[in-house]
Amino acid sequence: MNTVANKILLNCGMLLSAMFPAGLFLLAVGCHTLPQPEDPVEAAKRRGLNWLRAVQNPDGSWPENPVAMTALALSTFLAAGETPGNSPEFDDAIMNGIDYLLFVQSDNGRFSIHDDYDFTHPIATWALWNLCAVTNSPAVHDAAEKALNPILASQRTRGGWGKRMTWYGSEDMAYTDWCLRALRAARMAKFIYDPNPLDAEIRRSNEKLDQSIFRASAALRRLDKLDIDAQPQWNGPTPSTIGRFCDFFTSPSQFYPIMASRAEQYRQFRVEQMLWDCYRRHGDVRHAEWSRKAAKLYVNAQFIMPPGSTSCPCLAVNTNGPCLWIARAADKQGNPCALGHWINGDFFGDRPVMDTCLVLLQLCKPNVFLPLPPEKAPPPPFDPAIFVDIPVDTDL
Repeated sequence: MNTVANKILLNCGMLLSAMFPAGLFLLAVGCHTLPQPEDPVEAAKRRGLNWLRAVQNPDGSWPENPVAMTALALSTFLAAGETPGNSPEFDDAIMNGIDYLLFVQSDNGRFSIHDDYDFTHPIATWALWNLCAVTNSPAVHDAAEKALNPILASQRTRGGWGKRMTWYGSEDMAYTDWCLRALRAARMAKFIYDPNPLDAEIRRSNEKLDQSIFRASAALRRLDKLDIDAQPQWNGPTPSTIGRFCDFFTSPSQFYPIMASRAEQYRQFRVEQMLWDCYRRHGDVRHAEWSRKAAKLYVNAQFIMPPGSTSCPCLAVNTNGPCLWIARAADKQGNPCALGHWINGDFFGDRPVMDTCLVLLQLCKPNVFLPLPPEKAPPPPFDPAIFVDIPVDTDL
């Protein structure tokens, strides 16, 4: 038997030797599989998540405006597929961040009193409802419901919001955008996990939420068209998000993300959201073109700390950022690993955390982390900025 087997192996070896050159023979028999190079975008995303974990404060928050940045960081982990209880590498960071948000929420549901940042409350509400979509925690759900009430109560007659949900002053485009994000996240989470959607009280609550979303969507389109920033530190007037969206569809080859200022970075985040919505609803292939360009530019713009490094290249231009707090580029077990983050040109105190989150949210494609049950196919949220033909306006 052994003789027959040896003859078969010898004949197979001679056949393979004849079929393959000598240099390819070992590869052909497959003794070892050569490791595949890591995708540069995936590597950049992993470095970014590692950096977020490394700069987290001991109390579970992120600097510099702790509530808003904690909410952004948590939503970023969710967008990357790192969910509570299912993330061996980042679960501690996620759970500590959740505990911090729940701890600092006021009895009336508000977050704004805990840091000096205009957008704190809607960003925190958005994060809580994102969490509600991936966890059944009663504490998180109760906190999200409490946070939603002030947003609904402060919506103005024309559908928008003033900064800090005040009734004086004009409506603010960016604040309205974040409030609308919070409402949409709430509607999606309620759609997924409402225990009894046919209950009369729940149905009335959802109808009220839908009406609020419709009014906010129309208000955002109206405000967005007027959004022209002309502050000197942002290099003069910059086009509105709708204008930038139109520019892409008229000349996509000229459209690419830049990181010159916080205003630009925020707009790039919103434009990517618009393009992603078009792709999800209509299969528009131009989102793929944007993604390829954006991913390459963002990967090249990342500040990288090699494994075991004790300093970040960003310290040459930003001497007061969170990177000063990192003792060594390592994972949660202390093993050396690469860290990476993004920062735009105006170097505000919270820029590294906010910019890193906004870039990762784009690279991870926001909202795809929501675990939609297969039997439920939710209708796309109504958004006039997507479905209504946008007129060409010289003011854009």
